[in-house]
Amino acid sequence: MSSILRSFLPTVSKRHAERRILRKTCPEQLFDIIVDVNRYKEFVPLCTKSDVLTSIDSFSSFSRSQEEHEEYQFDALLEIGIGGGKQSALPSLSSPLTEEYVSRVTADRRNLCVETCSVDGSTRNDLFDSIKSSWKLREINDEYTLQTGVASTGVEFEVEIKVSNPVIAGFLDAVLKDVAGLQVEAFQQRYLEIHAK
Repeated sequence: MSSILRSFLPTVSKRHAERRILRKTCPEQLFDIIVDVNRYKEFVPLCTKSDVLTSIDSFSSFSRSQEEHEEYQFDALLEIGIGGGKQSALPSLSSPLTEEYVSRVTADRRNLCVETCSVDGSTRNDLFDSIKSSWKLREINDEYTLQTGVASTGVEFEVEIKVSNPVIAGFLDAVLKDVAGLQVEAFQQRYLEIHAK
């Protein structure tokens, strides 16, 4: 859709929050998986490219030493695809719709929160105007955890996508809840692959 046409269409915000308790999951270790954006292309549904670009903090490029800080920011180049592939929500589509954009990631280790926001003007194909998400993790100390001694994590994952294209807006109405749920499940599965050995 041309930028001229887009300027006449109203922007619509589509949002979904997913809340779950993940058993056999330590919140600090799950946090580490969430901030390891370089690996998203290996396991996150819809993600076909994920490369950390730069740090916003005093580091000239992202490094493991940066993760030792309580709070830090970095930019990552992400590409998401809808249809036409195994990572897609709709693999039956013959040709994928893809969007590449730069995401600014803010990680807060002390509070176990991660927020992302697309950088203005960074989208390549204008499938959406902006996308942001947030992860909030907390340790669960309920009866199950106390009886079994197994760590549990409370997860709140929220995604918001702003779009001007009415076709994409209608599509998001149909799939955003499922996609958000798949995201949380993918991170839980990744956690189990790494830590349940």
